[in-house]
Amino acid sequence: QLGEVSYADSLRQLLPLDLDAIVLVGYPKSCATIVQEWALLGGSSRWYLSPPLKANDFIDNVPPGLLDGVIGVAPTLSENAQDFATAFAERFDGDTPLDAAAFYYDAAALALLAMAQAAHDSGTDPSGEQIRDVLQDISRPEGQFVRWNELDLALDLIGRGEMINFEGTSGSVDLDERGDLSHGQVGFWTIANDQIQDL
Repeated sequence: QLGEVSYADSLRQLLPLDLDAIVLVGYPKSCATIVQEWALLGGSSRWYLSPPLKANDFIDNVPPGLLDGVIGVAPTLSENAQDFATAFAERFDGDTPLDAAAFYYDAAALALLAMAQAAHDSGTDPSGEQIRDVLQDISRPEGQFVRWNELDLALDLIGRGEMINFEGTSGSVDLDERGDLSHGQVGFWTIANDQIQDL
């Protein structure tokens, strides 16, 4: 269970299995502890890492060289993500966001804009169903283009009854008929010389 002080007891149970590889899903601090304890126990399995581990906080808390050669997976981000990371660092004393923060931000922005659209359409406080029904409408290619850092403009346009095409920090957030991202892509990365490198 993530958040423990030590995972050694659980990891000891895996040693007899002589695993070729382990998929590590979690957050940097807990996973750094897991990797270190696995090495101390003599485990030598190859690690495959989840998106939140594509972070310097993870690498910085593991002994040098221990992660070299691992393979990770993460959604690919647009150039907007670098602008978002810069703005984030300026706002939060130099801290850098995880890649996943771009998606969290976009999800919150989409929810905000959908609420505004539903309120405009209904003329009153919208229901959850009304918000759901307009979610796809706030990021349409035929609407006026607004970037992730132009939420005031987006809200103004919605208030005037105009369609918008919201471009998020993660890139295009056009949704298909099921509500999934139409253009989502996944990339692979590794760690070499204690540095993250995209593959």
